[in-house]
Amino acid sequence: MKQINRYFISGCIAYTVMTVIISILHMMDHQAFIYVKSLMQVFFIIMLIQTVLLIMENIPVKSQYLHVTYEFTIILVITITVGIPIKAITDISIGTVAELIFIIAITYSIIILSLYIDSKRDAAEINRKLLGKH
Repeated sequence: MKQINRYFISGCIAYTVMTVIISILHMMDHQAFIYVKSLMQVFFIIMLIQTVLLIMENIPVKSQYLHVTYEFTIILVITITVGIPIKAITDISIGTVAELIFIIAITYSIIILSLYIDSKRDAAEINRKLLGKH
């Protein structure tokens, strides 16, 4: 259950970060509105990514670097292959792909940092409880 909660929390963090990034990009392009449809598309893609990552969690990857690369690639592939048909991605160019990679990298980094901080906090709590019992 903790694993499902971790992916749910990661999805919430991803959605929040993506919404902020999309808002900033819209402001930079002098676009006044973000459409609900766009936000729902982002939500759908993020939840799909989280579900796929949860299902693929048990694939053994020995290197942390490979694991991060593997997850990042899955996220990028799902974003592009799902984003194009649902029209979340309308312009297919090198610039668009570069922007997607940049946005995904920022979002993924924030999620990884958040999970790292959370796991450190959990470890400290467990150690505190273990020392308190002895």
